[in-house]
Amino acid sequence: MGDDTTYLEQLDIKCPGTSTNYTVLISTPWQSQYGVSRLTNVGECTVFISPLDADGKPLGKGKYNRELAPGDSIPHYYPPEGTHKVVVVCHETCNGGGRIQYVPPNA
Repeated sequence: MGDDTTYLEQLDIKCPGTSTNYTVLISTPWQSQYGVSRLTNVGECTVFISPLDADGKPLGKGKYNRELAPGDSIPHYYPPEGTHKVVVVCHETCNGGGRIQYVPPNA
């Protein structure tokens, strides 16, 4: 197939982040099993990728969270089994702008 840059999307992240002030990256268990590709922090703030269970709690008490400082990227993020949605949380001390770039699971 072609270059997946065609499918790149950007998502603005609410800052500062808290356990209730987050942005949903993947909204369903079905999509969560595929994760996201080419995840890059293109914003001003450190962000955390967090898989949530059916009750909206971080899986493994945060053990599966991934931290991305501005400019950091990972080739693919696979949430653990049992993930119902994946959220992005801006660092709690940041009042700037959070933004990530990624290839969604259906691309």
